[in-house]
Amino acid sequence: MPVEVETSDLLRLGILVDFHLELNQKEIIKEALKNPAVARFTSSSQKFTLSQKPDGSCYFLDQNKRCTQYSLRPSTCRNHPQIGPRPGYCAYMKTET
Repeated sequence: MPVEVETSDLLRLGILVDFHLELNQKEIIKEALKNPAVARFTSSSQKFTLSQKPDGSCYFLDQNKRCTQYSLRPSTCRNHPQIGPRPGYCAYMKTET
């Protein structure tokens, strides 16, 4: 699933640095999109979307599906599954039948 993040998340991940906050929004977006981990910016939500691998997994997952940025992970990931595109849903949680 796509991961939407805010500018503060990109700062924590080191994709942006404090210097970028001195720029106007258009320049901040341009700088963030230079990083291969950032796929796009959506103006309606004011959020960036992280890139995905060809299999649809997060850019930051390793070959064992473990997060390589766990201690720096975005707020969306920290609060999953409470927030996100499908609140309460997690593909990796087993459901009772």
